[in-house]
Amino acid sequence: MRPVLQFQPQIEALCQPLVQALRAMLAAIQAGWNAQHNGDGGHTAVTAESASVTGLTTLGKVRLTSVIYSHDASPSVNDLTTDGLTNVSWLRIFPAGNFDLTGIDATGREVGDRLLITNCSTGGLDDITLVTASGFSLSANRFANGTNCVVIGGRGVELIYDYDVTGFFGPRLPCWRIIDQA
Repeated sequence: MRPVLQFQPQIEALCQPLVQALRAMLAAIQAGWNAQHNGDGGHTAVTAESASVTGLTTLGKVRLTSVIYSHDASPSVNDLTTDGLTNVSWLRIFPAGNFDLTGIDATGREVGDRLLITNCSTGGLDDITLVTASGFSLSANRFANGTNCVVIGGRGVELIYDYDVTGFFGPRLPCWRIIDQA
């Protein structure tokens, strides 16, 4: 690829700082092209100065780290916690009947962390209702204000740890926000 500035007469009529900026941009594009391509346009070996990988990954997809929570048939679960919950991206819940979930332990979570919840009901009949803004869970573990979310058997919901504003110009409180239901 040999990029050139087309419409030279019109470009030369522009102010000199703009013409210089266009030429510098063209030179940068050409330098990047030359670093990654042979003279015939084929790719050279792509190199990197550094790379980082977070979590368990495989080429082309992300492998979610998961933990299982087995429900004990209580009608409500507040501040749900289980071993290993702090570091996982997928919470698999096996309910023993319908129940309300008022919050999930957010210990160690940072704003922007995501958590996929899957209702692994074997018969598909046991629903999990995520109850928003419930006072039965600690404020940092609650689901943000909004409409309750019912996760039916065999379905899931994605959460993100975010802030919720309480009242008019109220404080920003960390909480789980429901962002997508499958």
